[in-house]
This record gives sequence, structure tokens and C-alpha cells, in this order.
Amino acid sequence: MLISGLVLTSVLVTVLFYSSGLSDCFALFKSSVARMTENPVLRAELGEPVERGWFYNFKIGGSGLTGHARFTTSFVGPKGKVEANILLDKRGGIWEHASSELWREGQREPLLTFHGREVKASR
Repeated sequence: MLISGLVLTSVLVTVLFYSSGLSDCFALFKSSVARMTENPVLRAELGEPVERGWFYNFKIGGSGLTGHARFTTSFVGPKGKVEANILLDKRGGIWEHASSELWREGQREPLLTFHGREVKASR
């Protein structure tokens, strides 16, 4: 009985995840992470290889055709670590990359800022 309840709950959560568009949101998060990892400024700052940290936090809000998501994660390399803030917006039911920033601890300005497809280095 407990196992069938867990299976049913798992199926319902999966259906909700895909029907609400959250899978698109997480796919865009992964795409943003891949894009940041390939950036030459980040690679020079952290050394190679650059990897995403094990943990991330996220907050997703909104309903229907609009919403906002904020992900926080880190990137690490031989030369150190930076924190990343990734902001996504949902308009008309479609998730889009709003902006991302990479921060080195103790800095007043972000190391890198991504707006849509535009990338700006603070140096």
C-alpha cells in the first residue's frame, strides 16, 4: 500500500513538473550554466577545468503564462570559486534568460554579466 502510494505520488509530481513548464525552466538553467562554463573570461579567472558546484538553490514564482525564476550556484576551478546568479523570466508561457552574474567573493562588481545573449566583463 505504501509503495503504490509513493508510485502514484511520483507519477503525479512528474506530470505536474512537465505540464507546468518547469522542465523548460530547468532546461534553460542548464543551458545558461553551459554557456557560462564555456566563457573564456571565466576560464581564465578559475583555470581549467571549470565545473559547476554540487549544490544550487532556486526560487520559482508566478502562474499561468508569466513567472520568474532565480537560481544560485557556484563554479570552481584550480584558481578558486565564483558564485552565479541566474535569472529567468516566463512571458507568454515561454521561459527566457533574463540575466546572469558571476561574482568573486568580496568584489563590488560582478566578474561577468550576461543579458540575453550579450556578455559584459567588468574589467
